[in-house]
Amino acid sequence: MMKKTNFILYTFILLFLGCNEPKFETKDFIGVWKADDGASIVINQDGTCKLNDLNNTIINISQKEIKKINAQGTWKKIDDVNSGITGSISTGIEFSYTLMNRKGGTLFYISGQGFNESKPPWNLFVWSGDPDDNIKYEFTKQ
Repeated sequence: MMKKTNFILYTFILLFLGCNEPKFETKDFIGVWKADDGASIVINQDGTCKLNDLNNTIINISQKEIKKINAQGTWKKIDDVNSGITGSISTGIEFSYTLMNRKGGTLFYISGQGFNESKPPWNLFVWSGDPDDNIKYEFTKQ
């Protein structure tokens, strides 16, 4: 009987307390985010952003030569982006920019720390290749 009670209690804790998605506010994203390769994203309060030296594979994964993206643009928080592939956080950031006279955009997902990646500090990331490979191009807030 004790095992059954413990199992029910554990299940309740996981389902109702451990899986709550954090609520993000604009202030959570404002600032400079950096990647291990030296790239950075500057996110401003007014909805503008600057992409500095981002690896071009976030736009075109078929290119073998690594080029850098430098662009200015806008950003906005997007809800319900996870499609079941980013863990427990369904909020993301969409960056829109003009590059070589073409409008473009990239969706970054949010991950955190802990078992469900749902605790700060937060990271912004895009998948590098197939999400099943679990390789992220990740940016950490400075």
